Amino acid sequence: LGVKSITIPANVEDIESNELRHISSLENIGFEQGSKLKTLRGGKDGGVFSGCNIVSIKIPASVETIEAGAFAGCRSLTTISFEKNSNLKDIRSESAIGFESATSDIIRYSYYGAFSDCSSLTSIEIPASVETIGVYAFLGCHSLAKVTFEKGSKLKEISGYGYYVEKRYPATHWHGVFSDCPITSIEIPASVESIEECAFQGCSQLASVTFEKGSKLKTIGGKSVYGGVISGSKVYYYYYGGFASTALQLFVIDAETPPLCNNYAFYGVNSSAVLKVPSKSVIKYKMASEWKNFSSILGLDE
Repeated sequence: LGVKSITIPANVEDIESNELRHISSLENIGFEQGSKLKTLRGGKDGGVFSGCNIVSIKIPASVETIEAGAFAGCRSLTTISFEKNSNLKDIRSESAIGFESATSDIIRYSYYGAFSDCSSLTSIEIPASVETIGVYAFLGCHSLAKVTFEKGSKLKEISGYGYYVEKRYPATHWHGVFSDCPITSIEIPASVESIEECAFQGCSQLASVTFEKGSKLKTIGGKSVYGGVISGSKVYYYYYGGFASTALQLFVIDAETPPLCNNYAFYGVNSSAVLKVPSKSVIKYKMASEWKNFSSILGLDE
């Protein structure tokens, strides 16, 4: 019979990424109280718990880094929680590039994050101590409907980017920390200064975005990509924005000066979406690039 449960002793500070991964029988992982574990290891070939059949896990407060791929492919994982007073700083992701085979000129890209392809994960609360979240951290988390941030968050950026590949297999690609997740609403910490292009792109159920009071937001990313000449004279453009292709109905932010929005930051957003801002700043937002595209801009007290 395979190992179903394991408790990691408190004095363990590091676990190599190949010691526990792909143990499909492993359903329960516990940590002794007072754990000294600092890093949950990852890598392009798999992480410490990748491919395991765990359903839930509570990560010790001592953990400072969750590397790319640490939980990749844990398709039964529905609940991730963090011990009180978490010291977690980095939730990482990476990409890899290589040829399809030794004789092929077809390039393949692979992307993996700390929790990529955890397809049963439904919710997560990001600890206040987290400073960075890698762009592929939740790639393929198609059930992730609720994301919250612990009060006092130190997070500065919600990452994302989009691009076009023309050789052999023309295609557009976008990746964002929460892109394509079925989130319906989210409150973004006041500490966040930048939301990059594609950060929430494709969140087709995202109806409400609220920024915590005292928002320090400075920029929301967006851009268009020229797709080349296709089928004779036909030219395609692709659009990427921080909140592109969402179901946005309500956007609330208390920043008195409109944050800089790059072109297409809200591309494809519902034309009836309402923007709520400080009453004395309504005119500023009505004149600001991209913000002025909201059909209704109201004061916070309206």
